[in-house]
Amino acid sequence: MRKPVMNNAVWQEALKLTQSLKEITGVMKDKIDAGEVEAFLSLIDQRQEIFKQLDQLKNESGIESWIDAAEKEMSQEIQKASREIADTFRYLLQEDQIIRNILEEKRSTVLKKLGEVRRSQRVHETYERGGICGAFIDSRG
Repeated sequence: MRKPVMNNAVWQEALKLTQSLKEITGVMKDKIDAGEVEAFLSLIDQRQEIFKQLDQLKNESGIESWIDAAEKEMSQEIQKASREIADTFRYLLQEDQIIRNILEEKRSTVLKKLGEVRRSQRVHETYERGGICGAFIDSRG
C-alpha cells in the first residue's frame, strides 16, 4: 500500500466534491418531490460520478478513509476537512432516507392509481361484452 499523501489540496478537493454532493442531493429531493423523474435520474448519475471521483482521488492519494483523518495525527486543516466531509456524509445518509421515503410514498400512490385503472378497465370490459344488462336494482325499496 502506498504511503498516504497528506496534501491539504487533496482534502480541499474532496471537500469541494462532497459539497457538490450535498447540493445535488438537495436538488434531487426537490425534483422527486415535484415528480420530475428524468431530472431526478440525471442527478443520480451526476452524484454517482462524483462518488467515483472521490474514490479515485482517495485511491490515487493513498488515503484509507475520508472520515478517519480527524482522529489521526494530521494537520489542523486536514482534520477540519475530514470532519466536514464526515458531517456531509452523515447529512447525505439522512437526506437519502428522506428521498427513499418520498419515493416509497410516490410508489404507493402510483400502485393505488394503477389498481383503480385496472378496476375501471374490468368494469368497461364487462359492459363491452354485455355481461351485465346495465340495469341496476335499487334495494332501497
